[in-house]
Amino acid sequence: MDPEIDPEQRSMEIDPELWLRFLMDLSSKPKERAKLINRLSQNTPLSDEQIEEFLHLLMEELLDITRSN
Repeated sequence: MDPEIDPEQRSMEIDPELWLRFLMDLSSKPKERAKLINRLSQNTPLSDEQIEEFLHLLMEELLDITRSN
């Protein structure tokens, strides 16, 4: 963990349903999804394929979370 992050920010929660909807919306817009992947690949050491896999796994996890609530 980054020691410069305020402890309140570390415990920040997200709305899984909102993020799932956002990612699903991006999936239906290839140009927007390509922009996101490009931006992530510039800011991380991950390849485009790894980012695609990450987004897929993230969507699956968010889907599981929303189903369990």
